[in-house]
Amino acid sequence: MTSIHPAMSKQIFISHSTKDAPAANKMVKYLEDSGLTCFIAPRDIEGGKPYGLCLTENIRAC
Repeated sequence: MTSIHPAMSKQIFISHSTKDAPAANKMVKYLEDSGLTCFIAPRDIEGGKPYGLCLTENIRAC
């Protein structure tokens, strides 16, 4: 698959409810397969770091 926007350097923050996790994970796979960078919890939460802090930092990074 070709990249959607190769010049894009920021990540995409995916926010979802637990019940929508399967659909959100499919979306992340599609976006990442297209060359984009995504953040999705809990996959990208750093071990030992407060959950809320990690979310806030990654929202700001988008």
